[in-house]
Amino acid sequence: MQSRSSSEDVIPINSRRAANALARKLRLQGGSAAEWYDLGTFLSRSKRYEDAKQAFDTAHRQAPCNSQYVRAQANALSGMRRYEDALSVRRARPHSQPMDIAAIADDLKNLKRYDDAIALVQHAHEQGRGSTWSRAVEGFAQLYLRNYARGFALLEDRFEADLTPAPRNVPKRPWERDLTIGLRLLVLPDQGLGDDLLMLRFGRSLAGAGVLGTFVARKPLKRLLEASDIGLKVIGEPYGTADFDAWCPVCSLPHALHFNAAPPKPLTLTVPEDALARGKRIVGTRGSAFKIGMCWTGNAKYPRNEIRSANSPGLISMAIRMSTPAASMDTRLRHRLSAGPDPALPLNRV
Repeated sequence: MQSRSSSEDVIPINSRRAANALARKLRLQGGSAAEWYDLGTFLSRSKRYEDAKQAFDTAHRQAPCNSQYVRAQANALSGMRRYEDALSVRRARPHSQPMDIAAIADDLKNLKRYDDAIALVQHAHEQGRGSTWSRAVEGFAQLYLRNYARGFALLEDRFEADLTPAPRNVPKRPWERDLTIGLRLLVLPDQGLGDDLLMLRFGRSLAGAGVLGTFVARKPLKRLLEASDIGLKVIGEPYGTADFDAWCPVCSLPHALHFNAAPPKPLTLTVPEDALARGKRIVGTRGSAFKIGMCWTGNAKYPRNEIRSANSPGLISMAIRMSTPAASMDTRLRHRLSAGPDPALPLNRV
């Protein structure tokens, strides 16, 4: 996560276009440190972190005493996944600001130094220098160490820390963790589609407690979830709120349900019958020459894959095993869709 910049309020929606225009102006006419900083900010918004780092370096050379420029340099290094270098830059200057402490903790977490990240955050809070962002970072670190109760509790700060947009169209009150039989609960999507799938494993626990849960599925997942047994009613957008007593983001379910042990097994997802029939028709025209593969656009050398529930070797192995004759399509497809990360591992993205 990148720290907020002074120019954030005036950054155009199209950061790439703004970056190109400003870069042309600076290349032809030169510019002030503030303009180079703005260029780096635009580039960071477009995830062009290497170019952003060069712009921030230029700004820092022109104004070496500006701590905001140093912070931006470190943030760009973190965006490039050069966490050790980012830590060196951050620690070269006093980090009394809460945002600097949170950023250092985040770099430590990304280096899998979870205990160090937790100790730093807790010490900062004892000194009154903590923040909601640092608490959320500690939450992720706690989850990697399988301290589920504390980890999920700390992640409730993700909205105030601007790590996740707060839900908008909601009933009058948030769910207060009361397991009242018959409570009509609106469960909202949270972060990415993968997070929704991971956290919906707690849907059956809601049903088991007598809570009447309804999940608002985003369009790419709606038909898949409607065909699957997730313990919740599935609706799409737009939706009304009058029929619900309370609301809860799906990633808040484990904390609301007081989970303090390994999470339940992942969902078993069912492909809609009409989708299966269409797939069989397509396969039937190709006979035994048709094979099913797996397309993965990730980076096999990405360092953080080592802490994911499904790592690069596992994904590659799965892709190889999924290459199968058409006759096995139905069985293999159902089997692979029901497979998921080991429930004893941390809940993170795959």
